[in-house]
Amino acid sequence: MEFPLLNKLSLEGEMPVVSISIDVEKDVVLRYMKENDLQMPVVIDSDRELSAILGVRALPTNVILDKEGKAVARIVGVISEDDAEKIMKEFK
Repeated sequence: MEFPLLNKLSLEGEMPVVSISIDVEKDVVLRYMKENDLQMPVVIDSDRELSAILGVRALPTNVILDKEGKAVARIVGVISEDDAEKIMKEFK
């Protein structure tokens, strides 16, 4: 699962990461975050409005935003540590 890697990148300041959850119940998301010691910010997108704006059609989808907030890349599927390092180098 990629959440531990994304959480690590977020906490180390290497790459800002915000998780978007499409789960309806906030309690379920918060419990999952706590049980897995995930500290990155999470947005609850139960109506999937944000997901639609970002063009998310499959899960997991990772959207890379530039400094202006424009989507510059989409990665559908799980990100490996090698993929994350390549992404960080490309978009720093």
